[in-house]
Amino acid sequence: MKPQWEIEQLPIVDRGPEELSALRIECRFPLSDEERLNLIDLLSGCQRWMERQQNKLMRREILIQMTQLPRPGGAAVLSRNSSRWIPSLAMGVWPDREPPRSMTKRDFTHRLPGQKFPTLSHEVRRILAKDEDARLDVEEQMAGSGALLEIVASEGWAERDGRQISMWLKGKIDDDVYRSYPLYVPLLDAETLIRLSKSERDACLAGVDLYLREDPDDESIFLVARTSFERALEMIDSTVKATAR
Repeated sequence: MKPQWEIEQLPIVDRGPEELSALRIECRFPLSDEERLNLIDLLSGCQRWMERQQNKLMRREILIQMTQLPRPGGAAVLSRNSSRWIPSLAMGVWPDREPPRSMTKRDFTHRLPGQKFPTLSHEVRRILAKDEDARLDVEEQMAGSGALLEIVASEGWAERDGRQISMWLKGKIDDDVYRSYPLYVPLLDAETLIRLSKSERDACLAGVDLYLREDPDDESIFLVARTSFERALEMIDSTVKATAR
């Protein structure tokens, strides 16, 4: 039976005539086995829909948000499969928040008793495996964990627009410790999308046809699609039975 996804349309500032939509799919992590399989169907189905609409081949960039990876289970799965999945070091950057930095003395001295240390960086792993079975295995084991981030774009995106996005995000970082990563990827949610100007949004979504990020803090899947909201619902409905509110 197809699931009922509860979908909320999110605002996009200064969109103009641009074909772009943002959605929030409510869920709780970790997903159940059935929900996880439905999410995998959603990922592949959205790519196929985009390919049909734009009449071109696309590729899913698969990334794992290490700060959101369940431990110890998720980390053990990643380590056990590293030779097949080929995870590569990357850094996630929130374009509207403090960039990655090292911990300072102030972080210790201004911490209240019992208060947690702030999360100062968000490491990511980019899956480099080209074997399709290995890539599907990543999704089968990581989808619904709360750590998955995927970008659907044209073949060759990583070497073109993806590289420009990476350089733009790196330019926000002052701490030399975090300026030597091979790749920087945008971290987005509903609040960030509202804060970004159109030029900033264009900079961190250049060439991206679909952006999907699991967000355990918000208990949701955040999705940006380069199409209208109505068409995005049609895209999702091609793989699952969606309900909008």
